Amino acid sequence: MAISNDEKIKQKIAESLDLLSFTKDQQDKIIQGLMNNVSSAVNISVLDQLSQEEKNELEKLSGNEEATSDYLKNKIKDLPLLIEEVTKETIDNFRKMSGK
Repeated sequence: MAISNDEKIKQKIAESLDLLSFTKDQQDKIIQGLMNNVSSAVNISVLDQLSQEEKNELEKLSGNEEATSDYLKNKIKDLPLLIEEVTKETIDNFRKMSGK
């Protein structure tokens, strides 16, 4: 399950963190790692909210990103807010760990 608006999330991460002391390659790795954390946390939260029947339906849509996205938007009414909150929490955790 992939979250939509990857570019929007990458931009938010980049804008929220002062990564200028890192090389471009390091910045990219940090952002990609945080993106992976956001995606995993969103997926876990979404799956926790779905019934077993809904999870089975979702599994049938696997491989069709557009259909999966539409299904999740229909089932998880606050999905954009969830993604935003998880992104913020992930950034905050990175700041704490890195001392930024």
